[in-house]
Amino acid sequence: MADDEEPTMMEDEGGEDMWDMPMKEEYHAHIRGLMGLAHGCIYRGKEMKFTKAQLLQLKPKHVYNYLCLKAYGKINPTDNDKPTGRASSLEYYKKAISFFLPNSHPWVEMPGTPAHGNPTRSKLVNNLVAKVRLAETRGEGKDTQATRPLEMIEYKAILSTFRATPGPILQMKVKNPLMALYQWHLITRIDDVCNFKVSDPRPHPKWSFCLRQRR
Repeated sequence: MADDEEPTMMEDEGGEDMWDMPMKEEYHAHIRGLMGLAHGCIYRGKEMKFTKAQLLQLKPKHVYNYLCLKAYGKINPTDNDKPTGRASSLEYYKKAISFFLPNSHPWVEMPGTPAHGNPTRSKLVNNLVAKVRLAETRGEGKDTQATRPLEMIEYKAILSTFRATPGPILQMKVKNPLMALYQWHLITRIDDVCNFKVSDPRPHPKWSFCLRQRR
C-alpha cells in the first residue's frame, strides 16, 4: 500500500464505490462529534459525509471516549467520578452513531483475525453504559429528566396544599386552586389558562352545572 493511500478495513463489505453514508439530521451531530474527537478536530456542517474507509477506522475506544465525554465530561473517568449523563442518553448516542456505520454486526476481536464489526456494539462500550446505569440505581447518577402524566392523587394533593395554606392568602387559597381546576377541566396547559380573561367563562345556557368557555 502506498504511503499516501488511506488505510481501510473490511474492503469486502461492498466496496467504497457501492456505499454512501446515510443521512439523518437528528443523529448527525453525534457522528460529527465522534469523528472530530477521533481525528482531533471539529467537523461542522449538517450535510457533511464521511467515507466508508474513514468510518471503518472507528474502534470501540473511539466510541467509548465519546460516550465518556457525554457521561462524565472527560475521556478517562476514574472510579470516583460520578456520571452527569444518563444511561438512556448513552443508548441514544449509540443508536445515532450506529445509524451511519457500514457494519451492523457486533464487534469481534479474535486472534489471527483483524478486529471488525460495529464499535457501538462492543463489550467496552456496553460495559460503560452498564456502569452508568448501575450508578443511577445506587442514587449516584444524574436524576431522570423524563416527564409523565400527573396522577389524580397528586393533583388532589396539590389542591389540598393550596387550600390548607394558613392565613388570608388569596393567591394561594383561591386563585391557584381555581387556575388548577380550570386547567384540569379544559385539558390544557397552565400557560394557556393564564391567557384567559375573567370574563371568558360564562354560564352554560342549557346545563346549569357547566360553564361555557369563550374562544
